[in-house]
Amino acid sequence: MKPVMNLDTEYAVALEGGGARGAYQIGAWRALADAGVKIKAVSGTSVGALNGALMCMGALKEAEKVWSTMNTSKVFVDEKTKISEWLEHPHWINFFKELGLDITPLKNLICELVSEEKVRQSPVEFYLLTYSLSERRELDMDAKELPDGYLTDMLLASAYLPMFKQQDLHGQHYMDNGMFSNVPFESLIKRGYKDILAIRIYGLGHERHIEIPEDVKVTSVIPHRDLGGILQFEEESCKKNMLLGYYDAQRMIYGLLGKHYYLDDALTEQEAFRRLTDVSEEVMIHATDTYASVKDRDILYRMYIEKAIPGMADDFEFKEEPSYKELYLAMLERTARIYKVDEFHVYTIDGLREKIEEQAKVLINKQELPPFISVIRNHR
Repeated sequence: MKPVMNLDTEYAVALEGGGARGAYQIGAWRALADAGVKIKAVSGTSVGALNGALMCMGALKEAEKVWSTMNTSKVFVDEKTKISEWLEHPHWINFFKELGLDITPLKNLICELVSEEKVRQSPVEFYLLTYSLSERRELDMDAKELPDGYLTDMLLASAYLPMFKQQDLHGQHYMDNGMFSNVPFESLIKRGYKDILAIRIYGLGHERHIEIPEDVKVTSVIPHRDLGGILQFEEESCKKNMLLGYYDAQRMIYGLLGKHYYLDDALTEQEAFRRLTDVSEEVMIHATDTYASVKDRDILYRMYIEKAIPGMADDFEFKEEPSYKELYLAMLERTARIYKVDEFHVYTIDGLREKIEEQAKVLINKQELPPFISVIRNHR
């Protein structure tokens, strides 16, 4: 695959908070590393700060290992305690206010993973954000300028969600800065970085509106599906989110087509129209009869274009009238999902159609299928 990103550019990476969703950032990092994307700075809030420290250290394998074996016992004291049960308890607010979740395991994990010396010696700059409850202000810190012995505590401070048990850290109390500004763009912009890469996970908190200067370019890796709860520290969900982050980052790096699948292919408007219309008479009849009553078969082709194709487009509920390319790709992806084709793979358009046919031989559906499936499976 040929990257559409400029691999000569050095990027500053913005990592937002989002608890367990942070696994997605590690998957995206793997894709960036595999492609040879250069990173010269990282800013992070909450879990983004923890992952940012590892990114600064270049500890990708260590990050992948810890996230692929993640469970609640690595974050909270009692791994058998169900967060959902606490939240359903009528007095859960008092529980968090008076006791809070004991995150000693998280503190120990940070101390085990993060090397202050490696951060200071790294060629990658690292900035982390937290909110000082004691001073009632946001703190945007250069990790390399922190006093000796402060880094791991400030990483913990950055991750202090309101439901966590408060600890005194060097005479102060802190809160996750995501409650005030969850996406650390400002940290990079004010320091003069012009090429910013954001790995979005849409965590709990406030996304403060920031005016992006005209000379600053922000490129984003965006998840196309829900990443789960911020306290869902479970091995299976974290592994899936890492895989999703990896492929979503590849979509951005290589300009892959698709929203749910990853298509390394070119598709013009003319080719999409050909694929939509170069179908058998049987397929045309099935589609046209679904959206219009056509007795005169002499105008079948015209009615297929004027009635059936717009009817199929309406079924997809586009916000705006789609191009033929948008419609064809939506039909292709919906068909692939119906036939349960694995999404975590890079396909060509015809390669995805071949996988659909393989699945169609295995999954027998006795119900009448929507016309668009016949179009996708039978166009020439």
